[in-house]
Amino acid sequence: MKKVIFLWVLLFVPFLFAQGNSGQESNIVLTVFEPISSADFAAFAMADVPRGDTRIFAVRITPIGKRIKMKGIFKWQDERGSDFVEVLTFTTNVFTGRPITNLDIGRNDIKTRSNKNSEVVEEIFKRGKPTGTYEITLQIFDPNQSFSDAPLASDTKRITFTNPSQTITIDSPEANSTQDVGSAVLQWNNIIGATSYEILANIRRNENQSLEEAISLGTPIIDHVDVGSRTVVNLRELFTREPLPGQEVVVQVIAVIPGPAGGEKLNSDIVNFYIDSSDSPEEVARRSRMVSVMASILTSQGGDFLELLRDGDIDLSSLRIIDESGKVISYEELEQVLNYLQSNPDALISVEFYER
Repeated sequence: MKKVIFLWVLLFVPFLFAQGNSGQESNIVLTVFEPISSADFAAFAMADVPRGDTRIFAVRITPIGKRIKMKGIFKWQDERGSDFVEVLTFTTNVFTGRPITNLDIGRNDIKTRSNKNSEVVEEIFKRGKPTGTYEITLQIFDPNQSFSDAPLASDTKRITFTNPSQTITIDSPEANSTQDVGSAVLQWNNIIGATSYEILANIRRNENQSLEEAISLGTPIIDHVDVGSRTVVNLRELFTREPLPGQEVVVQVIAVIPGPAGGEKLNSDIVNFYIDSSDSPEEVARRSRMVSVMASILTSQGGDFLELLRDGDIDLSSLRIIDESGKVISYEELEQVLNYLQSNPDALISVEFYER
């Protein structure tokens, strides 16, 4: 008799366990790890499989061990507060319920299928960094249910970003600067999501041209050259023809961001700079005038200076000229002084040299 009771107890205990487990209500709790950097979230939300490489959220599913399938819905509301629009949905195959993170989605037994709203994704790409509010909803279903049925459980969280739109900023060369043709370095900031960068450059023919016209008209001197993921390049390596001394160059960087329908391209502002004109015809003429003026009034004391000037060893653009009051005379004012002295050589009373 004791043996029968013992067997009955053994059979009854697993029955109770099974009954208790099957009767436990399904639940899902979504936890977002905040704060989230815009870079991490962009890599996560815009991926074909929404997992990314950084933990964005955790999901607690109960009861553990129950076979389920899951649906995820991502929506976006821009910073103006318009209605939420659907960005992406994904569904999984049937898997064993357990605690997971976004890193598990699409891996191992949690295979996924996803569908994106290309128009909305394109608009988000134009913004660069995530802006506005994102809504993440996760739902769990019984394996025999349709994803259009009411879920067993669901949870929703919202993430708000106030970051300004991502833009490319050219750090070098500075606008209106003068650069040596052999060492003109182009440098810009990295753009999250960009797989490569293109460089476009052209000659600006005159000041009446806008920078946009200058870079788009005629044959570029750098025509959308792909430089990969680099953010620093020597422009001389990319020139299809080298600009001449004294010419004004306009340059632009384009970030290539892959995505639906060919992805997006993000343009930097156009920056202008000038090629050093030390050996340009204008500079040669200016030096010749200065040599002519100085040769007529310099004593032997200034012989070394005159020789350096004549040989082109002195860069006139780097001269610092100070009048009797201590005011620095600009390069343009120097031009006027030279022209005046060439026409009025008697106006120059004396010249003194001081070794520094």
